[in-house]
Amino acid sequence: MSADAVIQLLILAAEAVLVCGLLLVFFNLRERFGYAPLYVTLGGFQHLQTLMAATLYIEVLPGFVVTPGSAVLFTATLFAVLLVYIREDAAQTRSLIAGIVAANLTLSLFIGLATLH
Repeated sequence: MSADAVIQLLILAAEAVLVCGLLLVFFNLRERFGYAPLYVTLGGFQHLQTLMAATLYIEVLPGFVVTPGSAVLFTATLFAVLLVYIREDAAQTRSLIAGIVAANLTLSLFIGLATLH
C-alpha cells in the first residue's frame, strides 16, 4: 500500500470521527434545542453525500475506489438513525427518516430546477 493510500485512508477515518462526533454533539443537545440541529445537519449531509458520490473518488488500492460521500456520510446517517432508534423510540426514528427523505426530495427538485437555467 502506497503512502498516498495510507494518507487518504487516514483522512477518511478522521472525517468519519469528525462527522460522527458532530452528530453526537447535536444528539446530546436535543434537550436544549430539540432535534432540529440534528435533522438539518443530516439533510445537508444528504446533499453533500450525493454531490461527493458523483464527483469525488479516491483510489485507496489499485482498482479499489472509494468516495467519501458513501464511506463517511452515508455511514454517519445510518449511525444517527440507529442512535435515535436505540435511545429514543420508533416514532422519533420515523420522523428522522421522513425528514431525510423530505430533504432529499426538496434538494433534488431544486437541483432539477437549477439545471433549467
